[in-house]
Amino acid sequence: MLTARRLILWSCVALLAILVHRMMAALPPSPALVRIDSSRLRLGAGAAPGPLTIERNEPEELDFKTREEIFERRRKMVARHAEFIEGDYSPSLALFGQITDGKPWWGLEGSYCKGPGEHSIDGPSEETRFLLNPFLLLGVNENYAWPIPGDCFPAFPRPVLLSWDPVQSTATVTYDLKRFFNEWAELPHPFARTDFYLVNYNARDFGYNYVHISKERSHGVFPFKKAALFSRPVLMQAMIHTGGSCGYPGGCNNQSPTESDLSFFVDDLPAEMYCKLWKQKPGSEKDPADFVFIIKFQ
Repeated sequence: MLTARRLILWSCVALLAILVHRMMAALPPSPALVRIDSSRLRLGAGAAPGPLTIERNEPEELDFKTREEIFERRRKMVARHAEFIEGDYSPSLALFGQITDGKPWWGLEGSYCKGPGEHSIDGPSEETRFLLNPFLLLGVNENYAWPIPGDCFPAFPRPVLLSWDPVQSTATVTYDLKRFFNEWAELPHPFARTDFYLVNYNARDFGYNYVHISKERSHGVFPFKKAALFSRPVLMQAMIHTGGSCGYPGGCNNQSPTESDLSFFVDDLPAEMYCKLWKQKPGSEKDPADFVFIIKFQ
């Protein structure tokens, strides 16, 4: 009797397993996860020898263009140094797929002089400082902008030199921060100086997801408030979407989200930040970087 019951039980289990298998097979396949690093850099042995100077592209107007027009413009910027890329470049949909056709963008004059509203889109699109300079893996931007009455001009950090050494998996950008501080002082800001943050979607587009600033190899910079980038590897999250911060009817394409752990002060000039980048979360900030991006301030 016991043996017969066991046979019945195992038969039921086998039938149930067959039924579940058939049900699962009938389901549509799960959608593939969107890869952030839709394109890869060609680095290390066999890469283009450096150092190589990367020309800087000036800000441009993107208002009311389609997403594909913007993608094509970015592709052209990457193609100028196709030797850095494995295969064909394609902007990551995880980072740029939420750009909306026909929307305006925050402009430089709008962002730094006029503030939210109808005139927020005035001037070249401020995001093109980074979006159209794809090899600027980590850009520097100031954290605050507000309407300024009277005569005004956009005051923002400007890179003056970007060089790459693909064989060594390193790059260095130099910012003319003295010019920025002088221009900042000419305008009626409520603070003598501002803090900065790392614009990181270019790094993410090539697969780098974590950043850490080496204290030992940096000088003249320190974290703003409790920003974690000097103490541990931080997950980067920047992307482009359509939001309402510009105050323009229907919203604008702009960068998001706010990443307080990537904020820092520049205490004195010259200064330097030694940024370690990883594709996967490292076990420790001491782990060798997948790429080193150095930011110099003069």
